Amino acid sequence: MQSETKIESAPFSGHDGVEYKHIKSGLTRVVKNMREYVPIVDDLYINTIARYTIHMKRLDRFIEPDTATEYTYSRVIDSQVKLAKIIDDALHRLAISGQDRLTGQKEAEITLQFRETLRRLQNAKETRPTS
Repeated sequence: MQSETKIESAPFSGHDGVEYKHIKSGLTRVVKNMREYVPIVDDLYINTIARYTIHMKRLDRFIEPDTATEYTYSRVIDSQVKLAKIIDDALHRLAISGQDRLTGQKEAEITLQFRETLRRLQNAKETRPTS
C-alpha cells in the first residue's frame, strides 16, 4: 500500500508568497495554542484568511491618487468590502469550528483573538525591512 503525500501548492510567489506563509503560520500557531488544531477544518479558514488578506492589499495599488479614476476607485472599494466580509466570516468560522472543543471561552473572545493576531501579523510584515 502506497503512502499518500500531501502536496500543497502555494497560491502566491515572491513577496506575496512569503506574506501568505507568514499569515498562515501565525494563525495556525494561535489555533494550536488555543485549542486542538484540526487541519482538515481549520486550514480551510486559515488559507482563506491569508489568501484574501493578500488580495485586499493588492487592490490598494488601484486606488493610488495618481492612477485612480472615480470608476476604478469605487470598484476597488466595493471589492475590498466584499473581501473584508469573506475574511470576517472565515475568522468567525475558525473561532466557532473549535468552540465545542473549548472550555470557558466564548466565541466572541476567540474571534477577537484571531483578529488581533491577524492585525499584528499584518503590522509586523509592514514594519519589516525589505531586502
